[in-house]
Amino acid sequence: MTVRFFLLAATLCSAMLLAACGAEEGASSELTTSDQTSNTSSDYDTSNSNPESQTGQTNNTTSGGQTENNNQSNTLVVDSALLPFDQAPRSQLTASNKKVFAHYFTPYPISLSNKIPSEGYYRAHYMNPYGENSKFYSKGGMIRQKPLDRAPIPTYEDFINTDMRQEIRLAADMGIDGFAVDILNYSGYNWDRTVKILDLAAQEYDDFHILLMPDMISLSDPSGFVDMIRQLASKPAAYRLADGRLLIAPYYAERQSPAWWVEQVQKLRTYGIDVALLPVYQGWRADLQDFISEFPTSYQDVLYGVSDWGPRTPEGSERLVNDPVEAQAYGLKWMAPVAPQDVRHKVSTYVESRNSLAMRTLWMSAINGGADMVQIITWNDYSEGTEISPSTGTRFGFYDLATFYTQWFKLGKPEIVRDALYAFYREHHTATALGANAQQTEIMDAIHGGTPNNEVELLAFLTAPATLEIDINGQVQRQVAAAGITSFRAPMRDGTPVFRMTRGGKVIQEMTGGVSIKSQIRVQNMLYHAQSSRRQPPQPSMVSWPWRLGNYSASQSLLSAHIKSPFTAASNFKAIDYYDATANRDLGFGYSFISPGTAKIKVQFDFQITASRNGYIQYEVNLADSAGNTGATLVLDGGAVSGVTMASGSDSNQSVLTPSTVENNRWYRVEMKVDGLNKYDVTISDSLGIVAMATDLAFDNPLSGLGSLVFRCVQNDGGATGLLVDNVQVTEL
Repeated sequence: MTVRFFLLAATLCSAMLLAACGAEEGASSELTTSDQTSNTSSDYDTSNSNPESQTGQTNNTTSGGQTENNNQSNTLVVDSALLPFDQAPRSQLTASNKKVFAHYFTPYPISLSNKIPSEGYYRAHYMNPYGENSKFYSKGGMIRQKPLDRAPIPTYEDFINTDMRQEIRLAADMGIDGFAVDILNYSGYNWDRTVKILDLAAQEYDDFHILLMPDMISLSDPSGFVDMIRQLASKPAAYRLADGRLLIAPYYAERQSPAWWVEQVQKLRTYGIDVALLPVYQGWRADLQDFISEFPTSYQDVLYGVSDWGPRTPEGSERLVNDPVEAQAYGLKWMAPVAPQDVRHKVSTYVESRNSLAMRTLWMSAINGGADMVQIITWNDYSEGTEISPSTGTRFGFYDLATFYTQWFKLGKPEIVRDALYAFYREHHTATALGANAQQTEIMDAIHGGTPNNEVELLAFLTAPATLEIDINGQVQRQVAAAGITSFRAPMRDGTPVFRMTRGGKVIQEMTGGVSIKSQIRVQNMLYHAQSSRRQPPQPSMVSWPWRLGNYSASQSLLSAHIKSPFTAASNFKAIDYYDATANRDLGFGYSFISPGTAKIKVQFDFQITASRNGYIQYEVNLADSAGNTGATLVLDGGAVSGVTMASGSDSNQSVLTPSTVENNRWYRVEMKVDGLNKYDVTISDSLGIVAMATDLAFDNPLSGLGSLVFRCVQNDGGATGLLVDNVQVTEL
């Protein structure tokens, strides 16, 4: 089957407008420490290799470089993989008996107002010292980063649903089993979001579950506990054990007595709800002993496992390695805590995690200790600075690490098959004083031990030995590193760090720090920022993640694909996979972007049409304005007609180039350059070069602006079909 293209000007059909209104496991340790000089330090993954300390040779190469790739004949096609290892299929990861849940905190969704990010509530209030009537002025603002920026979501779908679906997709992409949702209230906004995420998780995946985690600090009235569980127990996404019991993991379970917990379990069982508890304590040993002492012969009838909220320092993290064995000696499962850092500007405290070291040590304690489960603390608690969710400051750094260690924990240590550099550092020294124009009055305190750290970390995943460099204002620290994982640290100094990896004098990867280190500050920011060489820097157009078009049934899905397009990466997400198992029309998805007005822009995306049964299939791709009117329409035709036909105007038979064969199940890149909202050029390429192009095509009706890229299935005659889309990008020319 082939695909043909048409370009025409049109208005969205009435159906669309109607929708718009609506190591091997158990290895001894990952880390050893070796000082290279008085100014650098390095951690090695000793289960991969055991290198001797070496002094790096001076390298005069200063030019930047992309990932080395000598196997491609076209510069358009590169190694576009986002991670340094090959990720196992989600089905294999979730089939593991070892379970991983990320703690989900309902007060901090991706967006609170669906406005342009600069005008949204996060920046206007939470990150602004003067926000919410200067409520957190003494702290310099409540938080220092927010969820990733995106363009506002149009009315095709409720933006809360769009954002929550994206969070579920991102978490599922990691290979984790689901979210541990912190249940804060019995009603109101946070309760509504708890119910919604249970419902949406069931719509998106069969194997993404919600572990119920009642917050016993926030749920001050315990009388509503049983009724609350009864309301949630019937949700298909609620996590149950293999024997059918509903697992409840109450946070700060010591708030109630063991007798109270036993009583709640018994009440629920009288309603036909068989439950088991996995209490999360803060200092678990004494609390578990209290439970066992009170119910020495029956505690296992109530308790499935036990957990602790955990430490945040590398030193405290190492001590957790024996906790799994201790818990298992009582016949209980152990859920290990893993957190990246803990920075609470709202109360002026932070815990010294030493860049990525605390998180990596917590993971290795869980892996080497034989933990049964892991709770990643947290997915999105921005008020405590523990979030791993892709964000404006930490980007994908901690998210990618958690993805790597999740696979290690579940299936064994992944092989590093491509190079990747990660950077973790603060934007100022911990002792930097507030300046004369300070917007903060209270100074941050380091708590829970650990000397404040002031180093820049380059964490390298290497397929072969290489030289690592940290360059700040021309002062270069170097380290020769073996294949495997190396943590290379250098002292902080003012300037923008540049991170490099070289082999044989040639720069293989180079990454400029996303934030500069400075000595003059108005507010303190103790958050460790992060970034990856395999991810793109933030784009000014802030293209949204995909939103649904139309009312999906169980036959349609919009999920992450397990692949990326082979073309040069322009997106930090996996390809999106729209699948329709039935012959439905006028459904699809779209992306929104910040409208550039009348400026000349380029809209780019990659696509692949798939079909599992024969049938006539046709998609329309529309550039639309805010009112739903479209300029150019690209028709992707999966019918039996061979070749490519492109036309402008309302006459789809007006050919403007020589037909060329385009195949199903093959990736293509489309570039549409729009000039003045009344004419456009189009180029379609495959991995070998340009397939078709047309220039100076006129819009049928000039538009007032552009803001959406819409993909819609307009014909599907009995064929199950899929459309993969990747690397959606909008740039001003």
